[in-house]
Amino acid sequence: MIKPQDIEFHVPPSADHTWAETNYFCLTIPDARLMASVYTVTRKALGVQLVDVAIFGALTDRRAEGLYLDSQQHLPAPARLSNYRTPNGLHVQAFDLRNYRIDYVGHDVLARVNPAARPGLTRSAAGGRFLSNCLRV
Repeated sequence: MIKPQDIEFHVPPSADHTWAETNYFCLTIPDARLMASVYTVTRKALGVQLVDVAIFGALTDRRAEGLYLDSQQHLPAPARLSNYRTPNGLHVQAFDLRNYRIDYVGHDVLARVNPAARPGLTRSAAGGRFLSNCLRV
């Protein structure tokens, strides 16, 4: 049974270098033909985290054919899984088991997951494009 406290790490005292906890968020915007994924792997025993942000415009089995990729290895592991920021611009907040906010400001893209936003392609005051309820590029 998944419990409210499961938004935090579950590191056992015996955790070694193979123990890992992950977050995976997949975003699809069919009308814009976009898919994005945010994947993290945290190894608390080693004090490191992998952060992988990818945006695709078509199905492919080659990551190099994606529209955007920022895959960072060996970033510092966060203290908490429910609210963390990474050096490459990812911010994840878990409000409860079903409600997350994911912000990402990368080297050349800004993406935001905003569950309160309305679906559809709209223009922002800053001139960026908001794609559906989840991605701003």
